[in-house]
Amino acid sequence: MVEIVVLINMLISVILLYLAWRVWQWRLLWTKITNWFILAEVCTHAVLYKAPETIFLGQHEIYNWRQKNQILELQLQQLQKAIGLLNLGWRIWRRYLRRLKVKI
Repeated sequence: MVEIVVLINMLISVILLYLAWRVWQWRLLWTKITNWFILAEVCTHAVLYKAPETIFLGQHEIYNWRQKNQILELQLQQLQKAIGLLNLGWRIWRRYLRRLKVKI
């Protein structure tokens, strides 16, 4: 009878030892996964911690470029109008010269 109890105790001990070993393996795996996530968070933070400031500066630069672009577009329109007026004056002048040649 004692032999059966000892055998059952040994069997229980082996099963519990196996379960303890499996839990230890899972713990190591979860530690590796946790360390990987921590490393990913640190790397992401290192890359992105200045992102808001960079985005703000980029928006400010875009605003400045748009302001300059509006000024340049206004100047371009004025230049196109001036060229159009010069072209119109040139055509009128050529017609006038043709009429003078015809009358002479």
